[in-house]
Amino acid sequence: MSGITGPTGLLVSEGCDLMVIARSAFYDSEAEVRDDTTVVEAIAAVCEGFESNGWWRIRAAFGRQGLFANHKKIRRLHEHGLTTPYR
Repeated sequence: MSGITGPTGLLVSEGCDLMVIARSAFYDSEAEVRDDTTVVEAIAAVCEGFESNGWWRIRAAFGRQGLFANHKKIRRLHEHGLTTPYR
């Protein structure tokens, strides 16, 4: 019998078969919780003087300040209500 054994001495595949779960579920790790507070604060600082800035201008301001954030994250946080709504 060769394979990876769990804490009980059973093979991982045998234990997963007993619990009727996929082996990939056994190896899954906890979801990583991401903290967006620094990005939110930076967006709020950029939008402080010009509340009608779109996410594209916020991204450009990030580039000028040497900050990096994915454009999809900036757009999601911007549309989530950080700035005033459009007319």
